This record gives sequence, C-alpha cells and structure tokens, in this order.
Amino acid sequence: MTLETSAAIMDEIFSSSQEEMRGRLLKIIQDFLVSEASKHNTNEKGVKGTGKADNKVNMAELVGNTDGFADSGCVILVRNC
Repeated sequence: MTLETSAAIMDEIFSSSQEEMRGRLLKIIQDFLVSEASKHNTNEKGVKGTGKADNKVNMAELVGNTDGFADSGCVILVRNC
C-alpha cells in the first residue's frame, strides 16, 4: 500500500467518479487497518503479560552480561555412567 505505484492507483480511484471503486478501495483500507489494530492489540497484551513496560532491548544482556539475572544457587551435576 505504500509503494508509489499503489499510491498512484489509489489517487486515480479517489479522483474518479466511480463510487463503487472508491467504496471497494475504502473497504480494503478499512480491512487493512482493522488487521493492523488487531496485531497491535495482541502485541500490547503480550507486553503487559510479561510485566515489561516496553519492548526495549537490554544491550548488556544481549551481548552476554548476565550479572542482573537471578541465580537460583542450584548446581546441576553431570555424571558419566
């Protein structure tokens, strides 16, 4: 929908006198926006469910700094059988 060719087609449809075509285009845009809103709401629910305020990435954890992680104190022993 954001390509120049798509925008040109939409401009042509909106400037035409064909009401049926304008209605179809508006319906397509509405369906798209409803779909995007649904995705956004699902995303927001996922973020709220994790207890995080936003989707920011902790760069220190991303590169391997685990100092802020909880340590259970549990040590797993591996034995050769």
